[in-house]
Amino acid sequence: MASRLLSKASLASLASIASSVPSIVIHPPLEEAFSEPCLSYAPDETIKPLANPAASNPISAINALLQLFVALPEINQELPLTSPDPSVAAFASLVHILHLEPDTHLEPAEIIAHIDSWLPHASLALDNPSSVPTDFEQIPHRLLQSVLLKTRFGRRFDFALTDSSDAPSRSAHPSPLSQHAADADTGPRSDMDADIDGTDSDPALHAILRLDTSGYGTSETVPLLTLLNKRFGHSPATLFFGGSIGEPPSVASNAAAASPGSAVAAASFANKPLSHFTTKPAIQFAVLPHFLLLSIDRPLLDPPTSEARYHNPAVELPLEVDLGFFYDPTAQVPLQQFVAPGASGRGRRASSSSGGRAPTFYRLHGFVTQANGHFLTYTRIRGGGTWFKCDDGDVGLMDLGQRVASKGIMLALYRLQD
Repeated sequence: MASRLLSKASLASLASIASSVPSIVIHPPLEEAFSEPCLSYAPDETIKPLANPAASNPISAINALLQLFVALPEINQELPLTSPDPSVAAFASLVHILHLEPDTHLEPAEIIAHIDSWLPHASLALDNPSSVPTDFEQIPHRLLQSVLLKTRFGRRFDFALTDSSDAPSRSAHPSPLSQHAADADTGPRSDMDADIDGTDSDPALHAILRLDTSGYGTSETVPLLTLLNKRFGHSPATLFFGGSIGEPPSVASNAAAASPGSAVAAASFANKPLSHFTTKPAIQFAVLPHFLLLSIDRPLLDPPTSEARYHNPAVELPLEVDLGFFYDPTAQVPLQQFVAPGASGRGRRASSSSGGRAPTFYRLHGFVTQANGHFLTYTRIRGGGTWFKCDDGDVGLMDLGQRVASKGIMLALYRLQD
């Protein structure tokens, strides 16, 4: 089987591709953290079907993830033209093929040849078609860690958090992207959202937000907002209409006020300011990402049932969501422009020219779901309005309505609306 990996020796092939499609080479300013030349081109407005002749569950997981990421906007403008990193060069080559060669048929083995260096083989068991990934999150994690966070495109996944419930020294996480060279040997992690004070050097720690479903039953439908409230340590306010209330009034020495349902207790809560009932989450975004990647954590069932291989409460995703409530307005404005690393060695963001609050409105770009271990993707193409269902080699149009709910959602990707 002939290799299709892009290398310095095969630039003539890329030049041939570029000559048949309107394209330019972009040279970013040298003072930016990622200044390698990038090829910008207009890909076909389709999603390439990906073969899975053995109906392999692990192959379906790889195909679904690739079809989600390759359909993202800006990926066709911000991957390097060449890269000294073999994993980055091979992935860029694969993206070029998927975007620019619609008639090229790729077998699963050819796709794996491009991404084998970073695939989590221990989680995938590629030699067993009926197996399921033991930790699906490891696949996007490795893609980010080994490939995307080493490119200009990867900066779009960067986010930072603050924790107001801890000591003041635990401040906003600085951007980890300029650390990619130092962190290149960092091993994989299973707990993406641990270590909130930023002492862990793993770059993908700040590119995937994990949402836990283990506390919900299989018959429940859990809205995304509920999962976010749990992740950010926020208990939604309960409005008081004069009945029993769960906390005692502040004047505990007053016998009448000591009765939660008394008129005095009602008056004491009626006089509370609105902020008493609408407390901010303990954890907030200090920097919002351009692409918010949400991992829906579903433990494997042991033993599996006839209908499910993973814990399967339904998760409901809105097509649009405003994360302003989870954003710290006193934090830096999350511009998508990087400048050279500062004295500390970490990347700095350019200051805001508008001085205004950062945008917080997100639109669902796509999601990966599964049914009994077989994975598929629902996605838009580069910010368009049309939805596509991608089930390996079967790609077709879909109408999702205003929100979606599924017992198999494993990954959701939201795009910031400027």
